[in-house]
Amino acid sequence: QNKEMIIHIKEVEVFEESFLAMVSFLYNEDGTPTELASKYADGYILSLDIGASTTDIVAIKDGEYLEHTGQTIKTGGNIVMDSLIEELTKELGSEISNDMAAMGIEQGRIRNGNSWMDVSHALNKAKEAYSEDVVSRLDNYFRGKKIPLQNFRAICVSGGGAKESSYIDDNGNVVKTTEPMSYFITKKLRERNEYVEVEGYRNDSREANTRGLYIRAKIDQLQKGNITLDDF
Repeated sequence: QNKEMIIHIKEVEVFEESFLAMVSFLYNEDGTPTELASKYADGYILSLDIGASTTDIVAIKDGEYLEHTGQTIKTGGNIVMDSLIEELTKELGSEISNDMAAMGIEQGRIRNGNSWMDVSHALNKAKEAYSEDVVSRLDNYFRGKKIPLQNFRAICVSGGGAKESSYIDDNGNVVKTTEPMSYFITKKLRERNEYVEVEGYRNDSREANTRGLYIRAKIDQLQKGNITLDDF
């Protein structure tokens, strides 16, 4: 408390968010490979990281990052919010706030006076529209990178868009109202490749990037001899 510190930054490395998410899929925090890394030790994997304003993707082959496959699609969860607000405005006759829409996305319901209004029907419609947009852009991605979707063995999904909409009822039970946005995307991708696996993040999907950054930094320090395995 009440201390000043001077920090000298010697070097900076920049990585794609989807790449860092992939790191946390493939490595544990102690630097050891995960079960998923062994399962998909060969072949292609697609990292799909769904954020609020962007959807980030990157390709992995035989456990190694493929250069120049990282790409950011300028669409994300905010599109779902806008669509939900538009749909509910039609139903209610007045525009709902962003906070109310955020509650709708998180829980699949919104407050209506002293009661609750189920909005899962409108939320499903919004997620469907978002997924159609993303998948059409992914088609362009696959063509541009000259890697057909059929080459991919798995799609690893992370980010806030990998979380389902749910709430806890009065009895303490979790009630799922709609599938996560990742479900709608992968469902459409499976229409093109029914054999591709979909892997969800083992912890909080929103933390995949930060956990991946931590793991990558530790591995880099280990390779530079600044730390030992005992420091993991």
